[in-house]
Amino acid sequence: VKSNFGDQIFLSHPPHMTLYLNDFPSMEFDKDVRVFLSKWKPFQIEIEGWHVFYNDIRTGGNTVSYRVNNIGDVQAFQLEVVKTISKHRSKELMNWVKHDSFLPEMQECIKKYGYPYVGRLWIPHFAISSIEKQNFEKAWSGFSQQTPKFSFLCSKLALFEVRGEEHLFIKNYGIGS
Repeated sequence: VKSNFGDQIFLSHPPHMTLYLNDFPSMEFDKDVRVFLSKWKPFQIEIEGWHVFYNDIRTGGNTVSYRVNNIGDVQAFQLEVVKTISKHRSKELMNWVKHDSFLPEMQECIKKYGYPYVGRLWIPHFAISSIEKQNFEKAWSGFSQQTPKFSFLCSKLALFEVRGEEHLFIKNYGIGS
């Protein structure tokens, strides 16, 4: 992507699945996260194929992602993460969620959690790149020639601070420990 189209949004991010994105005034949730994760066991994440978020509300482009196959397990985990840490978030909403274009169910999640994509409204994925619309068809012709299929054990929850396009690693939490 970069060699053909230059820098694109998400292209420089470390591989990750965003479970929740919000502003936190402090790390007061640390104990709650450790207690929550002690009740879970590491679980498999299965990747098969692509998912595209067309007209991505955060980027304005089309975001190409690895599609997660076992979404029920991953959505259940994400919902519990959000319930555990959202009570510690800043009450000021992030700018990108201040849109009337979210579905009513998503608006309810924004009111409750400060984030529109929670539980079954969240699509588990690993973003590769958000590609500018004028470059998408050419880029997609390369992606669509392949069908990714692999799985891995998810044994950690990583916490990052996001500043624009920069991800600053803060801490790893073990799942089941």
